[in-house]
Amino acid sequence: MLDATAVNGIVEHMNEDHADAVLLYAQGIASMPLATAALITRLNSDAMCLEVQTPDGTESVRIEFDAPLIDRTHARQALIALVDEARQRLSDEG
Repeated sequence: MLDATAVNGIVEHMNEDHADAVLLYAQGIASMPLATAALITRLNSDAMCLEVQTPDGTESVRIEFDAPLIDRTHARQALIALVDEARQRLSDEG
């Protein structure tokens, strides 16, 4: 299971260094293609919650992981896989 230190590190790293990936989660995984920005607000072994900016305002969404996250390495792999899935979904729509 992910401990609080790991969760905080992942959330901070993703929001600060990979804002483009977090936005892709909103656009492709949460089916919000008009999203203009997104932040991870909560993350645990089962899901992450995003605060998503759209032209209509701010919305909160939850994205569940396919399998519970075990550790930082597994979380990294799952988050990268979600980026790939988001890109694929968005290209399929376009």
